[in-house]
Amino acid sequence: MRAFFLITPLIVAAGCNDISSQPKPIKVNTPDGTIVADESTVDPTPQKIQIITGSELTRLQKLGSDAPDFLARYLPNTPTADLKDYDRAFHAWQVSTSRQHTDEEVVQILGGYLGNKCVADLDMEWVKVTDEYGTDYAVRSKTVESMAFPFSTVMKRVEDNEYDFLYGVYHSIKDSISKSRNRQAGESQQRKNFSSHAVSKPQSR
Repeated sequence: MRAFFLITPLIVAAGCNDISSQPKPIKVNTPDGTIVADESTVDPTPQKIQIITGSELTRLQKLGSDAPDFLARYLPNTPTADLKDYDRAFHAWQVSTSRQHTDEEVVQILGGYLGNKCVADLDMEWVKVTDEYGTDYAVRSKTVESMAFPFSTVMKRVEDNEYDFLYGVYHSIKDSISKSRNRQAGESQQRKNFSSHAVSKPQSR
């Protein structure tokens, strides 16, 4: 199996791969300018990936539905919410002296919100990943090798008391998928060019 790349914000306790190189900084383009993320090469380990369907998928789709209430509680008077607003609401929850959501509830709400946004915007799907380290939910691109773990992403920030990550993670995923598609398109074009210039071997008589 070949190695593949993950942006550090996507890994966050993903648990399904062993990092085989030190992270290197990369630039990620966003609507508000360029941000810097870390990219690591990881070696795949044997894993089972199951596409989520039925009632389990419905439950995951509903997890993000509580996100507007979370935002209203910790960042009121926000008429048009975006990822940066949810970043600010998350930090407000962290420093609040009267929290109304537990750590697990925040992981479920914001992880569900991030995952469902990736599914809606980036042509991804919910999957369940099982390997030697355990089982976790992820969102996986339908067209290229790119997978992210939204619940683990939020859990890592809760445990490490970090913030300002949702916006960067989302655009890192988007950038990773875009680069993978461009790379695939380039490889496909190279194969076409090679085929069109191939010379048939003359038949001997």
